[in-house]
Amino acid sequence: MLGSLEKRTSSSRRTTHDFASTVKKIEYTTKVVKIDANNGCVEADYAICTFSIGPEDAQYFLYANPEQRGYYPLFQSLSTPGFIPGSNILFGTVVQQQAYEVEQQSDEKTKKEIMEVLRSMFPDKHVPEPTAFMYPRWSMEEWSYGSYSNWPVGMTLEKHQHLRANVGRLFFARAANGAKFFGHLQGAYFEGQEIRERITRILKGGESEQSQQMKRYKTSHGLTPFEDHDAAKGWSTSLDG
Repeated sequence: MLGSLEKRTSSSRRTTHDFASTVKKIEYTTKVVKIDANNGCVEADYAICTFSIGPEDAQYFLYANPEQRGYYPLFQSLSTPGFIPGSNILFGTVVQQQAYEVEQQSDEKTKKEIMEVLRSMFPDKHVPEPTAFMYPRWSMEEWSYGSYSNWPVGMTLEKHQHLRANVGRLFFARAANGAKFFGHLQGAYFEGQEIRERITRILKGGESEQSQQMKRYKTSHGLTPFEDHDAAKGWSTSLDG
């Protein structure tokens, strides 16, 4: 864990350690927090931990560069249970301006920068070169250009249904249609399942074509009535909680 360690007590005395500190151990009681780092020890009345770097089986690893905000800030291990145990795959995420910069540079340069970050995060560990390395360049992909579906503030169920509604015999199944998983692969998957089932029921003669039409609203309101939020309109998550 890299970061700035600061001690402040009730007497307002302050001691700050630089960003090169590597936290080794944290001990705490109801009265004090003690932090052991590679360059000293800090005791404070309170401490705030904003990093999720932990044991070897941790899923997420966060990095805070002292000079550039958002510089390779997040890594996720896919070797954890529920993903691909034993794969030793490390998934990194970059956003905003750095995402565009990374897309413009070579794989080798990006790999070199990532390895420097990982080795600075774990200075007492041997971090080997990866056996394989790749990443997509979404803003250059003609099928996406870096875009994805996202509900802005003010989005209502009625507006969402207008996106989902079929036009005659043309139906839509896409990530943006999923109320619960919009913008994600699961959204496209579950919407595809529903549309497949609707068309299958029509083709097999089990249901009429009219009965399998997607819900439409002739008049849109600023707020969708509570009772309209149900699975038939794409909203399978309870609002009671």
